[in-house]
Amino acid sequence: MSEQLTVASTTLNPETMMKVILERGLETSPPTWSGTAPFCQGACEPNQHQYFSDRDGDGQRCQLGEKKLCGSVPEYRFKQTSWSGTAFACEGACPAGTVEIAKGSGGGGQRCWWGWKKFCAIPAGGDPDCAIEVLGRHLGYIDKKELGHNPTPEGWRLLKYGGKKLGREAFRECGNKPIVIDIGGEGPVEDPSKPQRFGSLDAINMNVKYNNHLGKPIENWFAADGSDLPLADHTADIVIVQNTFIPGFLPEVTRVLAKQGTILLTGDNWTVDEWREKIAPEIAGKTVIFPCYGNYACAVIQAYN
Repeated sequence: MSEQLTVASTTLNPETMMKVILERGLETSPPTWSGTAPFCQGACEPNQHQYFSDRDGDGQRCQLGEKKLCGSVPEYRFKQTSWSGTAFACEGACPAGTVEIAKGSGGGGQRCWWGWKKFCAIPAGGDPDCAIEVLGRHLGYIDKKELGHNPTPEGWRLLKYGGKKLGREAFRECGNKPIVIDIGGEGPVEDPSKPQRFGSLDAINMNVKYNNHLGKPIENWFAADGSDLPLADHTADIVIVQNTFIPGFLPEVTRVLAKQGTILLTGDNWTVDEWREKIAPEIAGKTVIFPCYGNYACAVIQAYN
Protein backbone atom coordinates (compact mmCIF):
# COMPACT_ATOMS: atom_id res chain seq x y z
CA MET A 1 0.00 0.00 0.00
CA SER A 2 1.19 3.52 -0.70
CA GLU A 3 0.27 6.68 1.14
CA GLN A 4 -0.09 10.27 0.08
CA LEU A 5 0.14 13.14 2.56
CA THR A 6 -1.19 16.59 1.76
CA VAL A 7 -1.23 19.61 4.06
CA ALA A 8 -4.63 21.29 4.33
CA SER A 9 -4.87 25.04 4.84
CA THR A 10 -8.58 25.45 5.56
CA THR A 11 -9.61 26.13 9.15
CA LEU A 12 -12.52 23.88 9.99
CA ASN A 13 -15.47 24.84 12.16
CA PRO A 14 -18.98 23.44 12.63
CA GLU A 15 -20.43 25.62 9.87
CA THR A 16 -17.87 24.72 7.18
CA MET A 17 -17.23 21.09 8.14
CA MET A 18 -19.39 19.40 5.48
CA LYS A 19 -18.07 21.68 2.74
CA VAL A 20 -14.42 21.01 3.61
CA ILE A 21 -15.01 17.26 3.90
CA LEU A 22 -16.66 17.22 0.45
CA GLU A 23 -13.83 19.29 -1.05
CA ARG A 24 -11.21 16.92 0.36
CA GLY A 25 -13.07 13.87 -0.92
CA LEU A 26 -13.23 15.32 -4.45
CA GLU A 27 -9.58 16.41 -4.32
CA THR A 28 -8.24 13.02 -3.27
CA SER A 29 -10.28 11.18 -5.90
CA PRO A 30 -11.20 13.63 -8.70
CA PRO A 31 -14.22 12.78 -10.88
CA THR A 32 -13.52 11.93 -14.54
CA TRP A 33 -15.47 11.78 -17.80
CA SER A 34 -15.93 8.35 -19.37
CA GLY A 35 -16.46 7.99 -23.12
CA THR A 36 -14.51 8.99 -26.25
CA ALA A 37 -15.90 10.87 -29.25
CA PRO A 38 -17.18 10.45 -31.88
CA PHE A 39 -18.86 7.18 -30.82
CA CYS A 40 -19.23 7.43 -27.07
CA GLN A 41 -20.00 4.52 -24.82
CA GLY A 42 -19.42 6.19 -21.48
CA ALA A 43 -19.88 3.99 -18.42
CA CYS A 44 -18.90 4.33 -14.77
CA GLU A 45 -16.99 1.59 -12.99
CA PRO A 46 -18.95 -0.60 -10.54
CA ASN A 47 -17.36 1.20 -7.56
CA GLN A 48 -18.14 4.66 -8.99
CA HIS A 49 -21.19 6.93 -8.95
CA GLN A 50 -22.61 8.65 -12.04
CA TYR A 51 -23.07 12.39 -11.57
CA PHE A 52 -24.04 13.58 -15.06
CA SER A 53 -24.50 12.53 -18.72
CA ASP A 54 -23.56 14.84 -21.59
CA ARG A 55 -22.67 14.69 -25.29
CA ASP A 56 -19.69 17.02 -24.85
CA GLY A 57 -18.13 16.12 -21.52
CA ASP A 58 -14.78 17.87 -21.28
CA GLY A 59 -13.85 17.61 -24.96
CA GLN A 60 -15.06 16.65 -28.44
CA ARG A 61 -18.82 16.20 -28.94
CA CYS A 62 -20.23 12.68 -29.29
CA GLN A 63 -21.97 11.88 -32.57
CA LEU A 64 -23.53 8.83 -30.97
CA GLY A 65 -24.02 8.07 -27.29
CA GLU A 66 -23.02 10.17 -24.30
CA LYS A 67 -20.12 10.67 -21.94
CA LYS A 68 -20.62 9.98 -18.23
CA LEU A 69 -19.18 11.99 -15.35
CA CYS A 70 -18.07 9.43 -12.74
CA GLY A 71 -16.61 9.71 -9.25
CA SER A 72 -16.08 7.84 -6.01
CA VAL A 73 -17.85 10.31 -3.68
CA PRO A 74 -21.47 9.11 -3.23
CA GLU A 75 -23.95 11.42 -4.94
CA TYR A 76 -25.94 11.79 -1.73
CA ARG A 77 -23.06 13.93 -0.44
CA PHE A 78 -24.50 16.58 -2.81
CA LYS A 79 -27.64 18.38 -1.68
CA GLN A 80 -28.02 20.10 -5.04
CA THR A 81 -25.97 20.35 -8.25
CA SER A 82 -25.94 22.86 -11.10
CA TRP A 83 -23.77 24.10 -13.97
CA SER A 84 -22.20 27.56 -13.92
CA GLY A 85 -21.18 29.31 -17.15
CA THR A 86 -22.94 30.44 -20.32
CA ALA A 87 -21.93 29.63 -23.89
CA PHE A 88 -20.32 30.65 -26.07
CA ALA A 89 -17.56 32.33 -24.04
CA CYS A 90 -17.81 30.35 -20.81
CA GLU A 91 -16.36 31.67 -17.58
CA GLY A 92 -17.93 29.25 -15.16
CA ALA A 93 -17.25 29.71 -11.44
CA CYS A 94 -18.89 27.97 -8.49
CA PRO A 95 -20.68 30.37 -6.10
CA ALA A 96 -19.62 30.82 -2.48
CA GLY A 97 -20.73 27.96 -0.27
CA THR A 98 -20.61 25.42 -3.11
CA VAL A 99 -17.92 22.97 -4.20
CA GLU A 100 -16.61 22.43 -7.73
CA ILE A 101 -17.11 18.82 -8.85
CA ALA A 102 -15.80 19.00 -12.42
CA LYS A 103 -15.57 21.12 -15.55
CA GLY A 104 -17.23 20.53 -18.91
CA SER A 105 -17.84 22.18 -22.23
CA GLY A 106 -21.54 21.34 -22.63
CA GLY A 107 -23.18 21.07 -19.25
CA GLY A 108 -26.43 19.90 -20.83
CA GLY A 109 -26.71 23.04 -22.94
CA GLN A 110 -24.89 24.95 -25.67
CA ARG A 111 -21.25 24.03 -26.15
CA CYS A 112 -18.54 26.45 -25.05
CA TRP A 113 -16.33 27.86 -27.83
CA TRP A 114 -13.72 28.66 -25.23
CA GLY A 115 -13.48 28.42 -21.49
CA TRP A 116 -15.32 25.92 -19.31
CA LYS A 117 -18.57 25.51 -17.48
CA LYS A 118 -18.23 24.35 -13.87
CA PHE A 119 -20.34 21.63 -12.25
CA CYS A 120 -21.05 22.82 -8.70
CA ALA A 121 -22.58 21.18 -5.63
CA ILE A 122 -24.10 22.34 -2.37
CA PRO A 123 -22.84 19.89 0.28
CA ALA A 124 -25.51 17.74 1.88
CA GLY A 125 -25.81 17.75 5.63
CA GLY A 126 -26.90 14.98 7.95
CA ASP A 127 -30.21 14.78 9.78
CA PRO A 128 -29.25 13.81 13.34
CA ASP A 129 -32.76 14.35 14.75
CA CYS A 130 -34.25 11.78 12.39
CA ALA A 131 -31.29 9.39 12.78
CA ILE A 132 -31.54 9.46 16.58
CA GLU A 133 -35.30 8.81 16.39
CA VAL A 134 -34.57 5.74 14.21
CA LEU A 135 -31.88 4.52 16.61
CA GLY A 136 -34.19 4.95 19.59
CA ARG A 137 -37.11 3.20 17.93
CA HIS A 138 -35.07 0.17 16.90
CA LEU A 139 -32.70 -0.07 19.85
CA GLY A 140 -34.50 1.72 22.66
CA TYR A 141 -33.43 4.84 24.52
CA ILE A 142 -31.21 4.63 27.56
CA ASP A 143 -32.43 6.89 30.33
CA LYS A 144 -29.75 9.28 31.52
CA LYS A 145 -30.47 8.34 35.11
CA GLU A 146 -29.92 4.68 34.28
CA LEU A 147 -26.63 5.42 32.60
CA GLY A 148 -25.29 7.81 35.23
CA HIS A 149 -22.68 10.47 34.56
CA ASN A 150 -20.02 7.75 34.46
CA PRO A 151 -21.58 4.40 33.47
CA THR A 152 -22.00 1.75 36.13
CA PRO A 153 -21.49 -1.94 35.20
CA GLU A 154 -25.23 -2.05 34.49
CA GLY A 155 -24.87 1.07 32.35
CA TRP A 156 -22.15 -0.58 30.24
CA ARG A 157 -24.42 -3.60 29.78
CA LEU A 158 -27.21 -1.33 28.54
CA LEU A 159 -24.80 0.25 26.04
CA LYS A 160 -24.49 -3.12 24.26
CA TYR A 161 -28.14 -2.82 23.09
CA GLY A 162 -28.39 -6.61 23.16
CA GLY A 163 -25.86 -6.85 20.32
CA LYS A 164 -28.16 -5.11 17.80
CA LYS A 165 -26.51 -3.21 14.93
CA LEU A 166 -28.43 -0.88 12.60
CA GLY A 167 -27.46 -0.70 8.92
CA ARG A 168 -27.93 2.07 6.36
CA GLU A 169 -31.28 0.67 5.22
CA ALA A 170 -32.76 1.48 8.63
CA PHE A 171 -32.09 5.19 8.04
CA ARG A 172 -33.71 5.39 4.58
CA GLU A 173 -36.76 7.13 6.03
CA CYS A 174 -34.51 10.08 6.88
CA GLY A 175 -33.87 10.64 3.18
CA ASN A 176 -30.69 9.74 1.36
CA LYS A 177 -28.44 11.91 3.52
CA PRO A 178 -24.93 11.38 4.91
CA ILE A 179 -24.77 9.56 8.23
CA VAL A 180 -22.35 11.44 10.48
CA ILE A 181 -21.31 10.20 13.92
CA ASP A 182 -19.04 11.85 16.47
CA ILE A 183 -17.47 9.33 18.88
CA GLY A 184 -17.37 10.95 22.28
CA GLY A 185 -19.05 13.95 20.62
CA GLU A 186 -20.20 16.85 22.75
CA GLY A 187 -21.95 18.82 20.02
CA PRO A 188 -20.92 22.20 18.64
CA VAL A 189 -18.92 23.59 21.57
CA GLU A 190 -17.21 26.95 21.84
CA ASP A 191 -14.92 26.91 24.86
CA PRO A 192 -14.12 30.46 26.06
CA SER A 193 -10.76 29.21 27.33
CA LYS A 194 -9.68 27.90 23.90
CA PRO A 195 -9.51 29.46 20.41
CA GLN A 196 -10.91 26.42 18.59
CA ARG A 197 -14.48 25.25 18.16
CA PHE A 198 -15.45 21.62 18.08
CA GLY A 199 -18.29 19.43 16.95
CA SER A 200 -20.68 19.29 14.03
CA LEU A 201 -24.28 20.36 13.59
CA ASP A 202 -24.75 17.29 11.36
CA ALA A 203 -23.47 14.62 13.75
CA ILE A 204 -25.07 12.09 16.07
CA ASN A 205 -23.03 12.58 19.24
CA MET A 206 -22.38 9.06 20.49
CA ASN A 207 -21.16 9.40 24.04
CA VAL A 208 -21.33 7.55 27.35
CA LYS A 209 -21.93 10.81 29.19
CA TYR A 210 -24.70 13.30 28.54
CA ASN A 211 -23.12 16.60 29.62
CA ASN A 212 -20.21 18.23 27.81
CA HIS A 213 -17.06 19.41 29.55
CA LEU A 214 -18.71 22.79 30.24
CA GLY A 215 -21.53 21.05 32.14
CA LYS A 216 -24.17 21.64 29.45
CA PRO A 217 -26.41 18.89 27.99
CA ILE A 218 -25.05 17.45 24.74
CA GLU A 219 -27.20 18.17 21.71
CA ASN A 220 -28.09 15.30 19.34
CA TRP A 221 -26.94 12.84 22.02
CA PHE A 222 -27.31 9.07 21.76
CA ALA A 223 -25.77 6.81 24.39
CA ALA A 224 -23.10 4.59 22.81
CA ASP A 225 -19.72 3.04 23.54
CA GLY A 226 -17.07 4.02 20.99
CA SER A 227 -15.53 0.56 21.13
CA ASP A 228 -18.86 -1.18 20.41
CA LEU A 229 -21.05 1.09 18.27
CA PRO A 230 -24.69 0.11 17.57
CA LEU A 231 -24.13 0.37 13.79
CA ALA A 232 -23.66 -2.31 11.14
CA ASP A 233 -20.56 -2.53 8.97
CA HIS A 234 -20.03 0.33 6.47
CA THR A 235 -22.99 2.41 7.70
CA ALA A 236 -21.41 5.79 8.58
CA ASP A 237 -20.24 8.21 5.89
CA ILE A 238 -18.23 10.38 8.27
CA VAL A 239 -16.76 9.46 11.65
CA ILE A 240 -15.48 12.32 13.81
CA VAL A 241 -13.00 11.60 16.60
CA GLN A 242 -11.90 14.71 18.52
CA ASN A 243 -9.64 14.61 21.57
CA THR A 244 -10.41 10.94 22.06
CA PHE A 245 -7.88 8.13 22.39
CA ILE A 246 -8.39 6.67 18.93
CA PRO A 247 -6.18 3.52 19.00
CA GLY A 248 -8.79 1.78 21.14
CA PHE A 249 -11.56 2.88 18.77
CA LEU A 250 -9.78 2.41 15.43
CA PRO A 251 -11.04 -1.14 14.68
CA GLU A 252 -14.60 0.01 15.38
CA VAL A 253 -14.19 3.20 13.32
CA THR A 254 -12.95 1.27 10.30
CA ARG A 255 -15.72 -1.32 10.74
CA VAL A 256 -18.64 1.13 10.69
CA LEU A 257 -17.14 3.53 8.11
CA ALA A 258 -18.45 3.37 4.53
CA LYS A 259 -16.00 2.14 1.92
CA GLN A 260 -15.56 5.69 0.58
CA GLY A 261 -15.96 7.21 4.03
CA THR A 262 -14.09 9.98 5.80
CA ILE A 263 -12.45 10.06 9.23
CA LEU A 264 -12.06 13.48 10.83
CA LEU A 265 -9.45 13.36 13.59
CA THR A 266 -7.99 15.99 15.90
CA GLY A 267 -5.75 16.06 18.94
CA ASP A 268 -3.50 18.83 20.23
CA ASN A 269 -0.64 16.56 21.27
CA TRP A 270 -0.59 14.39 18.17
CA THR A 271 1.74 14.99 15.23
CA VAL A 272 0.80 14.16 11.68
CA ASP A 273 3.75 11.79 11.30
CA GLU A 274 2.81 9.87 14.46
CA TRP A 275 -0.74 9.37 13.33
CA ARG A 276 0.26 8.60 9.77
CA GLU A 277 2.36 5.74 11.14
CA LYS A 278 -0.36 4.52 13.50
CA ILE A 279 -3.43 4.64 11.30
CA ALA A 280 -2.29 4.39 7.66
CA PRO A 281 -2.06 0.56 7.66
CA GLU A 282 -5.66 0.39 8.85
CA ILE A 283 -7.40 2.82 6.50
CA ALA A 284 -6.81 1.68 2.91
CA GLY A 285 -9.34 3.47 0.71
CA LYS A 286 -10.38 5.98 3.40
CA THR A 287 -9.73 9.70 3.65
CA VAL A 288 -8.52 11.00 7.02
CA ILE A 289 -8.71 14.72 7.70
CA PHE A 290 -6.71 16.45 10.41
CA PRO A 291 -8.50 19.82 10.51
CA CYS A 292 -6.80 23.02 11.60
CA TYR A 293 -7.84 24.07 15.11
CA GLY A 294 -5.40 26.65 16.42
CA ASN A 295 -2.16 24.71 16.90
CA TYR A 296 -3.81 21.37 16.26
CA ALA A 297 -2.54 18.97 13.60
CA CYS A 298 -3.52 20.05 10.11
CA ALA A 299 -3.28 17.61 7.24
CA VAL A 300 -5.12 15.19 5.00
CA ILE A 301 -4.04 11.59 4.60
CA GLN A 302 -5.34 9.57 1.69
CA ALA A 303 -4.40 5.90 1.88
CA TYR A 304 -5.19 3.60 -1.01
CA ASN A 305 -4.26 0.19 -2.39
